[in-house]
Amino acid sequence: MLEEELATLAAAGGTAVVQAAGTDAWNGFRQAVA
Repeated sequence: MLEEELATLAAAGGTAVVQAAGTDAWNGFRQAVA
């Protein structure tokens, strides 16, 4: 049960990153991580 919830959260997080990659926010995030 917990594993399914974690997988759902991970998928949602991955989707958010992919969507952010197409925006100006991605540049700021990328620079912050680097």
